[in-house]
Amino acid sequence: MSITSLRPLARLQARQLAARVGQTPVLTQTVETFGLALLRAGHISSHHLLSALAAKTHHKRHLIDSLLTMRAMPEQAIYAALSRHLAVGLVDFTNSLPDPALIALCDPITCVKQAWVPWRKLGQTTVIVCAYPEDFASLRPKIEAIFGPIIMAVAPRSGIETALMACAGAGLARRAETRVAAADSCRSYKTAPLINFILAFTLGLILFAYLLPTAAVLTLGAVTLILAYAQTALKVLAVLPRHIPTCVTPALSDDDLPMISIMVALYKESRIVARLIRRLENLDYPRDKFEVNFLIEDNDAATAKALAGLELPLWLRVLAVPTGTIRTKPRALNYGLDHCRGSIIGVYDAEDAPAEDQLRIVASRFCTADDRLACQQGQLDYYNPNSNWLARC
Repeated sequence: MSITSLRPLARLQARQLAARVGQTPVLTQTVETFGLALLRAGHISSHHLLSALAAKTHHKRHLIDSLLTMRAMPEQAIYAALSRHLAVGLVDFTNSLPDPALIALCDPITCVKQAWVPWRKLGQTTVIVCAYPEDFASLRPKIEAIFGPIIMAVAPRSGIETALMACAGAGLARRAETRVAAADSCRSYKTAPLINFILAFTLGLILFAYLLPTAAVLTLGAVTLILAYAQTALKVLAVLPRHIPTCVTPALSDDDLPMISIMVALYKESRIVARLIRRLENLDYPRDKFEVNFLIEDNDAATAKALAGLELPLWLRVLAVPTGTIRTKPRALNYGLDHCRGSIIGVYDAEDAPAEDQLRIVASRFCTADDRLACQQGQLDYYNPNSNWLARC
């Protein structure tokens, strides 16, 4: 997947749906029959179909997602075939974004999570574009309560998300900024008092050095010695043997592992994204139960260009965080949180190199612990202790 708009698939114009308006959209075909149709057409193998159906039955994973994870077919080809199989329209958002007036009637976050978006109004009927037709029947009553009569079309989930961000990005950015209550947030923090304190303290030091130069030199020497001794003591403590408690948890089978979502906030990290992706590829975790969301600022052209030049794995998505009143890592993570589909959510930094079995250990501990366990922190270590003077310190 990429952050760029989808290439034209089979562009759907409003007039192509007009003939269906007024009809009761009943899906006579199902995703199971769709899988069989792909098999008969030679697009997928029996192994692909059986694996996808097993994931759907046991893990409630969408058949399309499983086929994409296995690289059974390209995304564009799957949705083109799905459109023909279900006899519904295929929407390309490249030059035909949803109507903002319709977006304003619903919650964009709900649309992101459920992978649907209102697209066009044709008379009294609203075209609803969804990524997973098997969910349409259960979603239909709530959507009709908002829009009235509806008709279904299909599009890839990535295209729906891109369209939603284009139409409702500003509102989602504000939502990310205000997700935490004002009393617990630093968004209203005023820097003026701190700046005034620093200026006053600096002027005081200058005045002290001017009036009492000898005392100032002695004070500076004493502070330097104290810091040097403290650093030496810290290094001595670091080399002393110590007991680190270990927590042994039973290993879970692949079928029992939960879905994990990883968020990585990136800003001006164009030089290391390729290396970061290689490290994430080394993680030992089933790819159909694992997703990574790269969060980049929408004005970070260098990182976006670096990612666009790479062949990204299917489990990796790049989300451009819309411009807001502030630009902070917590805001980017708040924005990405609504796009996570996992029951366990992790946060990595761009320079992290996680152990290959880290996700399996995390999943096992969460699944075997009681409800008091809400967060886990991995043991930090350094892989570049000799790269520069700061690391050596």
